[in-house]
Amino acid sequence: MKQFTHTFAKLPLRQLRGLLSLLLILSLTACGDKDDPYNPKPEPPVTPPTPPVEKENIVFNFDGNIIRAGKTTAGDAVFNIDGDYIRAGGSTTGDIVFNVDGKLIRAGAEKTGDVVFNIDGDYIRAGEKPDGDIVFNRDGVFVRGGEDEVSGVVFRMIKWLDDDYKIYQGNNKSGQPVFRMIKWLDDDYKIYQGSNKSSQSAFRMIKWLDDDYKIYLGGNYY
Repeated sequence: MKQFTHTFAKLPLRQLRGLLSLLLILSLTACGDKDDPYNPKPEPPVTPPTPPVEKENIVFNFDGNIIRAGKTTAGDAVFNIDGDYIRAGGSTTGDIVFNVDGKLIRAGAEKTGDVVFNIDGDYIRAGEKPDGDIVFNRDGVFVRGGEDEVSGVVFRMIKWLDDDYKIYQGNNKSGQPVFRMIKWLDDDYKIYQGSNKSSQSAFRMIKWLDDDYKIYLGGNYY
């Protein structure tokens, strides 16, 4: 022990410091190997992917002879079927919006009215041609916008002139329009079936407030 202490004392200061540092590192390493088992860092939990949002394009649903807005029978009555007539609202005394002429759906009460849609199996197409753009499709008691179950856009309106708008089926902006909207007065617009603007209007839109418009059947606004 005396010899070891004597040898230790004869080392230069710089070497002494290095030796002490080495001894300290070795002692800590040994302690770590003996007392501290290896604990791997846990992997972060995998976040499951966000489930896709269900797309829904149900425009109307059939509740007997009532055609309601949305997918439930609690929706507002938009139309009602009265024989060959399709009337506004839930009452059979409501204004006649369309009439069914075989596979054709015409504007107004007369079989001579302009053809707005035609029925092609479960599809409702624009105009009278069987290859017209598909505006709606029937899925059981539901009426969906477009051709399938995931179509999001029902109509697209394009401004062609300052006071002239054309309304197309789906996301289209070409071909035969389903409706045409003409501004007649500052706050008064008439909506016609197809591209015709000389017959009886199918709807009339009145501006009541800066951001509030009401759409009426035919040429009425009361």
